[in-house]
Amino acid sequence: MNYLAHALVIPWQDPLFVAGNVLGDYYKGTPPAEFPEALKAAIRLHRAVDDFTDKHPAHKGIGRLLEELGRYRGVFADILVDHILSQNLEIFPAKEDFGRYVTQLRAQFGVLRPFVPPGRLEHYHRISKPGWLESYRASAHLKTLVQGVCRRMSHGPHPETCWQVMMVARPLAEEKAWKLYLDTRIFVNELLFKFY
Repeated sequence: MNYLAHALVIPWQDPLFVAGNVLGDYYKGTPPAEFPEALKAAIRLHRAVDDFTDKHPAHKGIGRLLEELGRYRGVFADILVDHILSQNLEIFPAKEDFGRYVTQLRAQFGVLRPFVPPGRLEHYHRISKPGWLESYRASAHLKTLVQGVCRRMSHGPHPETCWQVMMVARPLAEEKAWKLYLDTRIFVNELLFKFY
């Protein structure tokens, strides 16, 4: 799952827990002992959520819709799920609700700054800027984001092909993304007492 989905499936109790869960891919291996417990718990939860969603039939179904994108289809499945969730009227009844949500989410990221690995600082600064998370909702901005991801991949799909495949898959992926979201929320609720 990607940034927005990771944030949506957890309760917001501690900013470090929220930020660490959303940006958990920044950390490889065992988190350093000196990390705060909330951050270590968030990283563990992030990995558990990734493992759960990667094996979920709905995520695999979205991946099959993006088969043409080859080995990178999982990356684009995550982006597509975030796009679909950002437009879901049950989560965000009005456009303003989404804007408020991502503004509050971005505000959580500041507490993570002292713990961001040097190699991830550029990405951290990029995702922390206003407009970046918002780009998941608007198709025009999403196209720019998707094409930028394609260009950064070695041997990735052609940016325009990637965008076209995703837009064809979008209506077919909507129900799967919702099922994935609901099942992941249940999974997270069952796990939380172990981690936090």
